Amino acid sequence: MKFSKKGKSKNMVVIRDGKYEVSWGFENVNRVEGIVQSNDEVINEFDLPNIQTKIKYEDFFESSDLIFTAISCNVKEEIVLNAIPNYNSIKYNISTKDLSAKKVDNKIVFYSELTGEEVFRFEEPFMYDSNFEYNSNFTVVLSEIKTNTYELEYVFDKEWLENSVRSFPVVIDPVATSQNSNNIDDNFVGELLPYSRNYGSSRMIIGNDHTYGLSRAFVKFLNLPTLPEGGELTSASLNLRLYNGTSTSGNIDVIPLSSNPWGIFADINWYLQSIFTYRTDLAARDVKSSSLWYNADITEFYKEYLNGNIGNHGFKIQYSNEAENDYNWIYTSNYSTGSYRPIIVVNYIDSNNYNNFDTWRYLFDDTNHSVISDKFYEKRTKS
Repeated sequence: MKFSKKGKSKNMVVIRDGKYEVSWGFENVNRVEGIVQSNDEVINEFDLPNIQTKIKYEDFFESSDLIFTAISCNVKEEIVLNAIPNYNSIKYNISTKDLSAKKVDNKIVFYSELTGEEVFRFEEPFMYDSNFEYNSNFTVVLSEIKTNTYELEYVFDKEWLENSVRSFPVVIDPVATSQNSNNIDDNFVGELLPYSRNYGSSRMIIGNDHTYGLSRAFVKFLNLPTLPEGGELTSASLNLRLYNGTSTSGNIDVIPLSSNPWGIFADINWYLQSIFTYRTDLAARDVKSSSLWYNADITEFYKEYLNGNIGNHGFKIQYSNEAENDYNWIYTSNYSTGSYRPIIVVNYIDSNNYNNFDTWRYLFDDTNHSVISDKFYEKRTKS
């Protein structure tokens, strides 16, 4: 991914995945220089590695700053309003290579012109003030100017901004652009360090830690497998590996999210977790550890997901008894040993083989960024 040294209307940001490319700039911006806040190398353009790196363009818009954070293979974009603006929308000029764009439920999806598969995505925009009051009342307009060229406009809620209770600065968080390079997104938050940014760590903390206090973890698989035609779900589980050396392990709850405005968990903190909503009726409760693994039964969630009754927004993991004086560490998707990272296991019966059932298992992690399909029980005869 690349970022220009100065603000401009076109090709300010360039992201690539193989032959695919999306670039964009902004209308009515000041040509201010960006400041790299966590990368040592500065060249003609900011060509960023796949680590967490932040670039800030001060006074990019009138009374507003623009911040990009490159997080692994995602781009996090924040427009920071330091006062009530005299405008009510943000306009983007977008160019693509071998990709077409469409609006889906206020998200912008870029898909391969050859295969039709999604390659990049701009998540649904929202904004919050310094008291973490939240607003998602945006109008999203995508217009095709010509082949591979688009104009995107986010019209935000000016009345909400002008409310006397609003506390500035206000952050407009319109884009979290995902590249298909890592299938797992995870993070954790802690009450004693409520503003701490823990994204990219090799561990997640749950329970009452002596440094972070009461802590909760969040995990999302960016793409979940659907079953083949004739496939019948039998069970599904989310498997989490405890850190080596763990001597205690309180029971946990795994709770599906019913909304996730960010799409990814990069910038969540203790206060911002309140933005999420949950399906507590689909939670896996009081999950006990076995041989350093938590194996949470998420079958009911997966049934609802396959039936289209809940989206793929991720899971919250917390101690069942959060008053318990205990904590645990869980390996994340950033840990070097792939077999210790979070895994979703989906078991199903393939009934297409006439009078026989085949039972298959999806071991779904980020190894090679693909689904592993493993037949583990041969041809169970239909009774």
